[in-house]
Amino acid sequence: MKNYVNLITKENNNHIILFVILNMILVLAETISIALIPLFIDVIVSPDPILPNYFNFVRDFLNPENKNELLNFGIIFFTIVFLVKNFFYLSVIFYQASLKKKFNNYLKKKFLKLYIFAPFETMKAYNTSEILRNTDTEVQNYVTNFFDILKFSKDFLLLFSIFLLLLIVDIYSTIIALIFLIFCIFLYFLVFYDYLNKLGLRRLTTVNAVYQWINQTCGAIKEIKITKKENKVLENFSKKVNIFEQSKKITEIISALPVALFEIVFVIIVLLLIKFLSQTNSINALPALSLYIIAFIRLLPIVSRFGSSITILRSFNPSVKLLNDEINKLEKYSKPDKKLSEFKNDTVKFEKNFELNQISFKYRDGNQNIFENFNHKIDKGKSIAFLGKSGSGKTTLINIICGLLSPTSGEILVDGVSINKRIVGWQKNIGLISQDNYLLDDTLENNIIFLNDKDTVDSKKLKDAIFYSGVSDFLNELKDGLNTKIGEKGSILSGGQIQRVALARLLYRDPKILILDEFTNSLDPVNEDFILEKLKQLQNKKNKTYVIISHKLKPLKICDEIIILEKGKISEQFNYFDFYKKYHLLYD
Repeated sequence: MKNYVNLITKENNNHIILFVILNMILVLAETISIALIPLFIDVIVSPDPILPNYFNFVRDFLNPENKNELLNFGIIFFTIVFLVKNFFYLSVIFYQASLKKKFNNYLKKKFLKLYIFAPFETMKAYNTSEILRNTDTEVQNYVTNFFDILKFSKDFLLLFSIFLLLLIVDIYSTIIALIFLIFCIFLYFLVFYDYLNKLGLRRLTTVNAVYQWINQTCGAIKEIKITKKENKVLENFSKKVNIFEQSKKITEIISALPVALFEIVFVIIVLLLIKFLSQTNSINALPALSLYIIAFIRLLPIVSRFGSSITILRSFNPSVKLLNDEINKLEKYSKPDKKLSEFKNDTVKFEKNFELNQISFKYRDGNQNIFENFNHKIDKGKSIAFLGKSGSGKTTLINIICGLLSPTSGEILVDGVSINKRIVGWQKNIGLISQDNYLLDDTLENNIIFLNDKDTVDSKKLKDAIFYSGVSDFLNELKDGLNTKIGEKGSILSGGQIQRVALARLLYRDPKILILDEFTNSLDPVNEDFILEKLKQLQNKKNKTYVIISHKLKPLKICDEIIILEKGKISEQFNYFDFYKKYHLLYD
C-alpha cells in the first residue's frame, strides 16, 4: 500500500483526506438507510410499531393507532431520506470522477516529463513500448486501482456497520456467519496472495511485449510484406496476447471466489431463518428477515469488490513498484520550472569558434572510453566533416557537440569560455538533421515550424527555409500547399521530400551551427547538387558553420576540413582537394 500512496503528491493529500471523510459520511448514511427499511416494514406489519416508541415527534403529530396515517408518513419520510442520501452519493461520485481526471492528467504529464528531461543516454536505453506502457496504461491502471482501494476501505467500514446492525438483531447467527467469513478470507489470502503477485509480474511483462510487437510490426511493415512474414508476426503476437489474456482470466476467476463463498453463507443463514419463522409462525420476525435480505443485497457487491481489491493490490503491485522505481530513478533529472525558465533565458554567444578541449567519454554501460583527451577547434563560418568506419565515434562526437551527451571529463569551450553548465544556452546555436527524421502527422507548415505557435510564425524565415531546403520544388504539387496533411512519418512524401522537409525545419530555426548527419542519403544526384548549392549560398550569406557526417563524396565538396576518425582519435586531416586525391577511387 505504501507504493500506492507514494505516487500521490503532498498537494493532493488534502483532496484524498476530504474524499475519505465524504465516504465515511456516506457509510453512515448507507447504514441508516439500511436500518430504516426493517422499521418501515415494522410500521406496516406490526400491531405495535417501534418507530413511534422512539421518536416523540411521531407521537405528537400522528396517531400511532391509525395505520394508514403512519404508512403515508413512512412513505414520505423514507422517500426524502433516500433522495437526500442518493444526492449526496452522486455528489461524492462527481468529486471522485474529478479527482480521477486530475490525478490521471497529473501523473501522465509527470511521467512524460520524467522521460523527456532524462539524459539522452538514459532515454535511448528505453524501448518505445515501455515508455508508452508506463506513461499511459500503467498510470491509468494505477489511478483506477487507487480509487478502488479507497472504495474498498469505505466498503470495509460499511461491512462493519452492517454486521453491527445484524448483531443487534441476531447475535448468534451473525457471529457464526462472521467467523465463517473470516475463515474464508484467511484461506483466500493463504492460497492466492503470492500467486497474484506472480500473475501481476507476468501481466506487466506481456503487456510490454504486446506493445513492442505492434510497434515493430508497424515499423517493419515493408520487410514483413516483402518476405511474406505476416503469419509469423501474427503467430508471435498471438502468443504474447494469449499469455496476457490468460493472466487476466485467472485474475478474474480468483476475484469472483469471495462472492460465491459469501452467497453460500448467506443462503444457509436465510434458510435457517425461514425454518425458524415457519416453526414459530411469527409475522413479527419479518422486519428482521428483511434486514438480512437488504444486508445481503448491499453486502454482495462489497464482497465482490473485496475479492477484486485484494487481487488488484497483489497483481498490480509489481506495476506500482515499477512506477515508483521510475520516479526514484528519473526525478533527479526533472528540472524545477523556475530553474528551467532561467535556462531558457540563457544564451551562449558564438562569435569566433568552439573547441572540444580534452574530451573523454564512456557510455555508462561501456567497458572503455570512446574518446580520451580528444581536442579540436572549429572556427565560425567553416565547414568540417567527420569520417570514419562504424564504431569510430562519429555519432557520439556529434551528440557531445549537440549537448545530448555529457563528456566524462573535459569541456566544450565557446569563444574560450566553458559551456558545460550552460548546455541549454549552447543548444540555441545548434540545429541537427540526421538520416532518420521524424515527421509529425500534421500539416507541412506545422512540420517546418515544429511545435511553434502559428501566430508567432516568422514568414520571412519560413520562406527562406522552404527555398534553401528545396521544399519549394514540390510545394505546388501538394493539393493544399503548406496546409497539406503529410500523414504519419510523412507517408504521402517520398524519401527525398521527407529529407527536404526535415532540412526546412532545421533552417527555419536559423541556428548558427548546422549538424548534418548523412543528410543527403535519400536524395538523387540532381537534388543533392541543388541542396548543397543552396547550403553553400546560405553559408556565404549568413556565415553558417557546418558539421557534416557523410559516406558520400558530394557533401564533402563544401567542407573546409575533413577529419578521419579511428577508435575515437584523429587519424588524418585533409582539405577537400587532398582528400579527393587520396581517396577518390574509394568514393567514386
